[in-house]
Amino acid sequence: MVSCHGCLSLQWAPWQRDWLAAHLCVSLPSPVAQSLAHLFTDLTRLFAGLTSLFPVGFSSCFVSVSPKISHISTDIVVNEGSNVTLACLATGKPEPSISWRHISPSAKPFESGQYLDIYGITRDQAGEYECSAENDVSVPDVKKVKVTVNFAPTIQELKSSGVAVGNNGLIRCESAGVPAPVFEWYKGERKLINGQQGITIQNYSTRSLLTVKNVTEEHFGNYTCVAANKLGTTNASLPLNPTSTAQYGITGGAEVLFSCWYLVLTLSSYTSIFYLKNIILQ
Repeated sequence: MVSCHGCLSLQWAPWQRDWLAAHLCVSLPSPVAQSLAHLFTDLTRLFAGLTSLFPVGFSSCFVSVSPKISHISTDIVVNEGSNVTLACLATGKPEPSISWRHISPSAKPFESGQYLDIYGITRDQAGEYECSAENDVSVPDVKKVKVTVNFAPTIQELKSSGVAVGNNGLIRCESAGVPAPVFEWYKGERKLINGQQGITIQNYSTRSLLTVKNVTEEHFGNYTCVAANKLGTTNASLPLNPTSTAQYGITGGAEVLFSCWYLVLTLSSYTSIFYLKNIILQ
């Protein structure tokens, strides 16, 4: 076979008489090459039939066409837990093989085939999927499809630090969710409004920052971050405390400290008892 880089490769191989042999090699755009490939395939069948009617020999035509992806699924958006099927169809001679790849550091290999089935898709399986069509005639044809996976928000971190009266306090709320969650803040049961009572709220795609300017005694208390999208709502709370209170470990540090002192005093008492016992026995 004579290989023509590009799109279409033809070779006429004599069956009976060498003087009828002819060689033809052309390079054409892929759509034209594909059309001609079908034409020459039909002609080959015709020539094969004519050989039974005439004593002269006819030649066979071998066609090679570069792989070309003719159809791939469009970008899709699904909810976590759904079943997903991606399609990738290709033409070429010989018939190209289809392979899939998830463009992700933690991607696992997939079986080859025109269809890729993903059952119970998770958020980690979101991203771009690459389809490759290959038949060794030329370089593979590659196309991509993007899969977006929606999931309900979760609050990953809610953090604050103690603040002294007269200073600025900050509470940070980190959340994950697709679509990006909408944030709201509450102090107790009261919804907080940006720009009122010294409150500033800055919302981003995955975080919300609550700043309390010029903190007074009235600002101390329990604050709640709420994150919501169309799939669900979640919330988390923590107190904004004065520096002195936080310093003594409302989070539990004081209990550990007191427990340690209690253990030391207890051990000291036992040591004293054993000491007195030894003196009496002597």
